[in-house]
Amino acid sequence: MKRMISGAVLPAALGILILLAIVIYTGTYSYNHSSISKVLNSEDGSWTFIPFAQGEIALLNDDKELDAIYLKKGLLGWNKVIEPAPIPKNTQAYNQRFSFFQADGQTFIFGYFPSDDMKTVTFKDEPSSFGSGSLEISYRVGEDGSWCIPVNRNISSLNGDDLFVTLDDGTRISYPFTELN
Repeated sequence: MKRMISGAVLPAALGILILLAIVIYTGTYSYNHSSISKVLNSEDGSWTFIPFAQGEIALLNDDKELDAIYLKKGLLGWNKVIEPAPIPKNTQAYNQRFSFFQADGQTFIFGYFPSDDMKTVTFKDEPSSFGSGSLEISYRVGEDGSWCIPVNRNISSLNGDDLFVTLDDGTRISYPFTELN
């Protein structure tokens, strides 16, 4: 009879250990994802957070590049969903100084233009055959040269007239911004 009891105890103890390991892993994961700062593993306060779609955009504008990360909160905390390649600040080509991505039916356009005489960046979307209507959104270029434009629809590509900058003197320069190089 002793053998039967010890034979039943071993699977029960193994089950308890597995359950305990799952609880510890879930608790540790939840703690490490309880805030966006913990997910980004960021000690410095140079991140800017922007509500977007069903989550948040974290922007990091440092000396070398502009980074954007889309995060969403799930059952066990915050998770990185989209992390496009950072925008380098050392390139001379302005058409490489912006990027965009889609998430949850929306588009986020962001970039870095270092010129002091830039006033605004404007995204203009003409009416499509689907009847979505015309859209024009302008954002002021920040003192650090960074800018972002959240758009409440999916944008799959940019044409020459879709994105342009307006200089302080009123001059409008369209994508791919060859006049700025």
